[in-house]
Amino acid sequence: MSKRRSWQPALGLLIGFAAVAGVVASTQNHPAHQPLEATLAPRSPSRSTGEGLTLARPFLHGVDMTLSEATQTVHFNIPRPNDPLASDEHVTHVWVDMSSGQAQIQIVYSSGVYVQLGAALSSMADAQSTLEAFTEMASEDAAQTGGQAQVVTVKDSPAYLVPENSVMWANGESQGGPGCVELVTAGEVVDVVEHLGNGDLLRIASTVGATP
Repeated sequence: MSKRRSWQPALGLLIGFAAVAGVVASTQNHPAHQPLEATLAPRSPSRSTGEGLTLARPFLHGVDMTLSEATQTVHFNIPRPNDPLASDEHVTHVWVDMSSGQAQIQIVYSSGVYVQLGAALSSMADAQSTLEAFTEMASEDAAQTGGQAQVVTVKDSPAYLVPENSVMWANGESQGGPGCVELVTAGEVVDVVEHLGNGDLLRIASTVGATP
């Protein structure tokens, strides 16, 4: 089993912004790495926000709040990007679910980029163990992404890149999903997701944790 995070996606609860399925708390110490179709799926329709975007609840018990309210709720400084496509000035929604006792967070930006955060497993407490976990994930996902999913380096730390449109159905056709960069910072697993090229995703990910 891979040692990815202390929570894992729930199948079938695709969110409107397009990438990560709804999340429920896991009681497993070492949850199995989920198939990529469970986490990187094409956009699904939802109700309109009136801003040209869609809104759906990404967590079973998620509450939509301001960034300030979210920080007060989770009691820590939330790692997040500071990029022209994903900065505090462009936050449209912040979803927080505390039902498991650990914060599950999703921050949505007007560009369509969003970041999702959850507590990293204790087995990913350092760069070497994180590298090993991401390497295992890349091996598990190789067939489903045609070998495109890969371990990369972001700010001198290991990260996991799944390029846009790389996740395939069993017949070899692309699922049309967004790209994602996953990294671990300040004890949190952070996913940066959107229909963007690798360069843009990696640039945004490189700013995670920066002071806005």
